Amino acid sequence: MEGKRQLQIIGDGARGRWLAWQWDDGRLGIEEIDATVALSRLEDALPRPAEDLEALGFDGELARPDLEPHLALALSEALIPAELRRQIREAASDGPLDLHVAPSRQCAQVPWGCLRSTTNAASSTWPTSPG
Repeated sequence: MEGKRQLQIIGDGARGRWLAWQWDDGRLGIEEIDATVALSRLEDALPRPAEDLEALGFDGELARPDLEPHLALALSEALIPAELRRQIREAASDGPLDLHVAPSRQCAQVPWGCLRSTTNAASSTWPTSPG
């Protein structure tokens, strides 16, 4: 196949519990997800607006290189169904991917670029837009 493979991932905007995807060859998928625990971990890792400005960004899983991969893995496993992760790894073995993510409102704060390495598609791009 010429050029990069294309994959579009869309989160539902209502409850954020469904994820749909479509490959450039027309294959489709949809699956219910439960990201409650992983999103709670992410929320705990993000700075709070009311916190002391000197402390912002220096605490939590996103600020610690030894913990960030564990959070990224938890987010990946919660947000990307196992079958889709398998498809991404398989497609990435043939070359780079372009992954376009339109997250649900509940997942808009997810650092989607951090999830690349957890799917072994490190050369992919994750442009995001709010759902």
